[in-house]
Amino acid sequence: AALRALESRSASKVMASGRTSLPFTAADLQRLEPTMSDQEIAGFVELCKRWLGERGRQIEWEKIQLPDQETVIPYSTMQRCSDDAARRLLWKLDIVKVNGGLGTTMGCLGSKSVMEVRDGQKFLDITIEQVEHLNNTYGCNVPLILMNSFDSHEDTESILKSRYSDCNVGLLSFMQSEYPRVW
Repeated sequence: AALRALESRSASKVMASGRTSLPFTAADLQRLEPTMSDQEIAGFVELCKRWLGERGRQIEWEKIQLPDQETVIPYSTMQRCSDDAARRLLWKLDIVKVNGGLGTTMGCLGSKSVMEVRDGQKFLDITIEQVEHLNNTYGCNVPLILMNSFDSHEDTESILKSRYSDCNVGLLSFMQSEYPRVW
């Protein structure tokens, strides 16, 4: 919590003042976020320094345009590939799901992926069922790789171990970095 306050206060000060150096040190981070390793702290500080050095490069929103009609192909006009072609392509596919959000914006406590959403099912259950259906339909083994936040990792691991040890989906999960957000 202390780092969250530091990061938003520091980022706005940096942007307003035109500073080119960080308003906090690695020691500040270690004190406020003792779970971050020295390597993570060094990486975060390096990314912040790079961000400060590139601050002048901003997105020119007025140049952003919708793609033209020829670029976007309506799904209804696409040719369906054969089951054999689909199977060959699916053997090359891995699904990586960003699985880190908390349900706070929805007024809930805990990870969104483990919230009950329909008939006792959680978001994670529905995702795994969809991939399992794909694997069973095409006789393939598309793995589901879950990138968890430090807030969702423990809940996700618990559900995977208790409910999905024998499903037809290769389930892998890892915890993303704990770098704080820089605005």
